[in-house]
Amino acid sequence: HHEPKNHREWVTIANGTPYPIAVDCTELGYDVRHQEQMYQVKTDWHIGQSLILAEVNGQRISVQLDTDGSGYRVFYRGGETHLQVLRPRVAALIGHMIEKAPSDLSKFLLSPMPGLLIRLSAHVGKEVKAGEELAVVEAMKMENSLRAEEDLVIAKVLAEEGDSLIVDQPILEFE
Repeated sequence: HHEPKNHREWVTIANGTPYPIAVDCTELGYDVRHQEQMYQVKTDWHIGQSLILAEVNGQRISVQLDTDGSGYRVFYRGGETHLQVLRPRVAALIGHMIEKAPSDLSKFLLSPMPGLLIRLSAHVGKEVKAGEELAVVEAMKMENSLRAEEDLVIAKVLAEEGDSLIVDQPILEFE
């Protein structure tokens, strides 16, 4: 059988817990069904508005909505919920997504700003003490000394004196 054009099946994932819902557009808002519970939502809210003023089963509510990566941060009555609204097929697959681990940048000296590498005091195998100068980057006519945060050994030199660097460009790699 065919559902009416204004009927949609969704899965909302609230703080990691999935809730399958059915939504029907009405003249005044939406009828939302979760399991056997029906919610009559009267609102003129539309996508893009960060404040939702609505009446749900006769009770007035206001909810703040901020986009957050692939979903939303929802603020209601002092609480915060991370919410995703997905088609059922996507929701079924999202649990299989591999989380990308953040890169370990602690083994690199990165340029803190765009600039010119005017001095490099490191070579492969050099043992460096905490506080020792590793490189100097000139930006906006100011010299910025980049120093070792701890005792370390230089594993690779990834830039040369005279190089124009972009922000976060690796200059050195440590062992």
